Amino acid sequence: MSGMVGGFGETQPATPEVQDICDEIKPTVEREAGENYAIFKAIKFKKQLVNGINYQIQVSTGGDNCIFLKVYKTFGGELSLSNYQTNKKLDDPFIF
Repeated sequence: MSGMVGGFGETQPATPEVQDICDEIKPTVEREAGENYAIFKAIKFKKQLVNGINYQIQVSTGGDNCIFLKVYKTFGGELSLSNYQTNKKLDDPFIF
C-alpha cells in the first residue's frame, strides 16, 4: 500500500508533483554530481511515508541515460537530496 508507513510503495509513473520535486532539487544534484543536465525528466517514482515523505525517482537525462534520486520532503515542503546514483540506463532495475 503506497500510503502505509514503513516500506516504499509500488512504482508509479511520474506525476507533475514529482517533476516539480525534480526541478527544485536539480541544482543540488548537478552540484553534487559535477554535471549539467539539459534534460531532467521524471519517469517513475516510489514513495515512503515517514516523518515526511521519501521519494525514489528515476530521472531521464537524455537518450536511454538516467539517474536515480532519493529525495526527502518534509510535511512543510522542504526538500533535501538523500542519495543519488548516476550512470544508470532506463532499463536498469529501479532499486537503491
